[in-house]
Amino acid sequence: MKAGVCESVVEEAALGGLGYTIPAGPDIAPGELTAERETYGDVVLLGRVREAIDRVNPDVPAEAREQAFRKVTEPASPSSPGELIRARRRGPPTAGFRRRLCRGGIR
Repeated sequence: MKAGVCESVVEEAALGGLGYTIPAGPDIAPGELTAERETYGDVVLLGRVREAIDRVNPDVPAEAREQAFRKVTEPASPSSPGELIRARRRGPPTAGFRRRLCRGGIR
């Protein structure tokens, strides 16, 4: 059997190193007292994103922080067939967030 690294181990190492607390999925599931998403389709935990933007940028005006929040949480809609094809090649809306995060943060 080939030994490998589980995705969860990499996630925990990366996120834990950033000071991010990794909750147990069932604890933040829809309908729970401590729910952090309305549905299982909510991939991004919006409250955590908003809190992180505020924590990292305390001196930035609230309007600019709100703009940053929208930039990472609201995917741009393709305006033409060509743009739709390019968007599909880029991956799901959260892929842009992941790329920005991995490239050194959201500016």
